[in-house]
Amino acid sequence: MSSKGLPFRWLPLALCLLALPALGQAVQPGWFTDPKTGCKMWNAYPVSNEQVAWTGECVDGYASGKGVMRWILAGKPTPKKYEGEMKKGHFDGKGTLVFTNGDTYDGDFKEGERTGKGKMTWFNRNTYEGEWKDGLMDGRGTYKWLGGNLYVGDWAKGRQNGRGKFTFINGNWYEGEFKDGFINGRGRYRWMNGDVYDGEFLDDDRSGTGTFTMNDGRRYVGGWKQDMPDGPGTLTRADGTSVSGTWKMGCLNKGATKAALVATPRECKIY
Repeated sequence: MSSKGLPFRWLPLALCLLALPALGQAVQPGWFTDPKTGCKMWNAYPVSNEQVAWTGECVDGYASGKGVMRWILAGKPTPKKYEGEMKKGHFDGKGTLVFTNGDTYDGDFKEGERTGKGKMTWFNRNTYEGEWKDGLMDGRGTYKWLGGNLYVGDWAKGRQNGRGKFTFINGNWYEGEFKDGFINGRGRYRWMNGDVYDGEFLDDDRSGTGTFTMNDGRRYVGGWKQDMPDGPGTLTRADGTSVSGTWKMGCLNKGATKAALVATPRECKIY
């Protein structure tokens, strides 16, 4: 195919960066107190010399109800801000969280984490809208890249897991199973030129058994390994004739007939 280097493979890295403070040196999470009001708030990603300020109701010494939480670093306000509902000092309910680098989350929170339904807009204008759990994309959701790529489907712990559809800006698309952010399991990959593969995948490669139908009328049915025909299989030509046998890394030798099926669709040919 080869699908090595698909953009969603770097999503977990982007999410890890999101969780880190953009300024100052990280310190242990804990309770921070507004020095003016004495109201306490849980700060999951604090940095050194950081203070917090709360504008809203204070119940039993903890920020509660609707209000605004701001972060102050070295005595100066930062862009980081939370506006929404609080419960016992934690983000809880509906709210909007703006990170120092401009990343923004708008949606549900529970006990201080993004949990429920919400939309995340990163500073690079990529977006995710859907379900969250414990601060990570989890459930059904849609991730859009600024460049035009699109994934709609299942997530677990911040990665594509389950069934989904990935549509590329060039017109190619894949629909099927994912695991840990990779194409894994059974699915269909269709190229913009009309070539179609139906079958098994392993870590973004065609691997296992599958059917590759080419736009020139040829069709290969059989085994695959590392994105190439490998194992028992049959190649049927456009004129209806066929060759069968055990393929190895894309090639089949049978008597005086040598048929080669190169894995990259643009280079598919028979010798």
